[in-house]
Amino acid sequence: MRLLLLPDIEESESFLERVFIMTWLNESRREIKKEESVKNVSQLCNILQLAKMEIQNTSPLKDLQEVKVKLTSEIAFSVFMLCKHFREMKQMEELSLLLSIVTVVGYSDTANTFQSVLDYPEIIFFHDELNKAMEKYSSLRRESILKSQAFVIITGITVTNRLTRVTPEVKKKRLSFLESNLKDVLLEDIGNLLQEFSEGLIVWNKLEDQLHSIMNGTYQKNTKDESAEYVKTKLGTVLKRRPRSKSERNESEPVMPPLTDSPCCNVIERLQLKPFFPKKLTMSDVLLIDKFSLYESQPSSDHDIPFCFLQKLLMIDYKARQIVFKTTNAETESSESNVQTTNAISLEDFLGATDIFNDNTDCSVKPASLHFMDVQMAVYHCSDMFLWQYITSKLSICQFALPLLVPNPSTTKIELPIWSFRPLKRSWKCADTLSNQSAPLKSFTANICSTPVPMVTFMRFGRCTSSKSQIMNGLLNHQKHDTFYHRDCKGSSNESLLMDGVVEISWYCPAGNKDDQFNECIAFTNLRGDARKHDKQVQFLLETSSINVVVLMEDYLDSIGKEILTQLVQSPNPLICLYADKTNLAKGNHKTKVKLALRNRNQSELI
Repeated sequence: MRLLLLPDIEESESFLERVFIMTWLNESRREIKKEESVKNVSQLCNILQLAKMEIQNTSPLKDLQEVKVKLTSEIAFSVFMLCKHFREMKQMEELSLLLSIVTVVGYSDTANTFQSVLDYPEIIFFHDELNKAMEKYSSLRRESILKSQAFVIITGITVTNRLTRVTPEVKKKRLSFLESNLKDVLLEDIGNLLQEFSEGLIVWNKLEDQLHSIMNGTYQKNTKDESAEYVKTKLGTVLKRRPRSKSERNESEPVMPPLTDSPCCNVIERLQLKPFFPKKLTMSDVLLIDKFSLYESQPSSDHDIPFCFLQKLLMIDYKARQIVFKTTNAETESSESNVQTTNAISLEDFLGATDIFNDNTDCSVKPASLHFMDVQMAVYHCSDMFLWQYITSKLSICQFALPLLVPNPSTTKIELPIWSFRPLKRSWKCADTLSNQSAPLKSFTANICSTPVPMVTFMRFGRCTSSKSQIMNGLLNHQKHDTFYHRDCKGSSNESLLMDGVVEISWYCPAGNKDDQFNECIAFTNLRGDARKHDKQVQFLLETSSINVVVLMEDYLDSIGKEILTQLVQSPNPLICLYADKTNLAKGNHKTKVKLALRNRNQSELI
């Protein structure tokens, strides 16, 4: 039956039920065995290459027709399987490109077969065109999605085997097919371009030129050539808007008060970050190639400091906080001009030199140096959520403490940027049961944001001679790295303006070694500033901490300090009081409430 029907079907294009009969003939050729699945274009191209070779090696004319029928059936099934795979994987661009090319040689996507038996030239065209198109598509896809989609559309409407001309009617049908196939993945620029042409008479040459310019990277949006109806609609929307009254504002969308004459305002203005406040600094403002990313450079002015810090941090430089301010030649010459070069000087002149000023001496007061943590917190207040999450991951890799509670400089609220901790993971080794330390070690890797671990909180009353941040660094890493920034760090100054009331957090993760300070993962929090002035932060830490450590001097133990200490003493959690002004203290009789003297005490002995 097949040999009787095939010659007539081949000769007559108007043969009744031609597609149905071809489908039946192809199905009858398939064997019942499970076919090998085709899941990429290279597999299909291999099948087409083998088909070309098989036709070339078949000599008798009678056998050649049988081979063509068999190969047509195999190629049709391979195309069907690949289209099915593309649909399952939502690869609509690749699917559209494949169907645009295979339709030229007579493939029907509805019947999943070819309308006629494939001949050698058609197989050559299908193989070469598919190979070339997919290679070009992959290259453009690596550059941008916009270019790859433009290529898919222009290929879809212009591809031909050079034996037939693509008429405007055919192009319109092809474009309609492509828009239907790509409607869920089409980018806005491509969609607007196609809509602009579809609203009126399509000038195909102009459309093809626009698509070519997108592929070449020379495309410019035509903002002037908009329809009158579109402009009228937009104007109507704008005219209907009116400013909302205070009663109409949603409480969930508070308006950020403007910066006033506050310490935060002074720091942000000095760093020239005011255009980015609040939360307006984005990834595109930071991920730039500048002098700090190209070569080793130090800032020469205040406004260079934040971006120099960010560039070093994004390169995972653990010395990112050790930024040296580079003075200008004029400042150096000015300071050197006041230095006497004579060797002869009396003791009275030497001792009294600080009180003697000449008329030409520059006695102007230089602006106070910036505390480096003020720079980091200024960046925090100016960064949007996505940028700060990115910065947090870099701070974590560099083993720096992270802000946990941050007072908002414009309001009285306390921010908890826990969302920025979501990508952070930690690994540690410890015994599965803490009661049995001889048990084999077990490795843990977890998202630190959602893993419950004990928390040790450090706070201080007033100004103390001992640095609690240095004590914490000794516990975390034996002072090998400044996880918590302290008074002796490079770039530190007497007063920090933006760190007051900030709570920082870091984690100790044991490695399973004998010299581990602790046998489990522990979080350490550090309340910056005088705890007596930050009641909200203290109450939060009292509810969440497992152990509380207070560094104090007896002179600062006023009524507020005693009230906080009363809560700590009455809490079931252990309490350690470190007296910075005491040399000796009487040993108490309570196991979980301990007092220790810090004055003249070796820190290694304390730790």
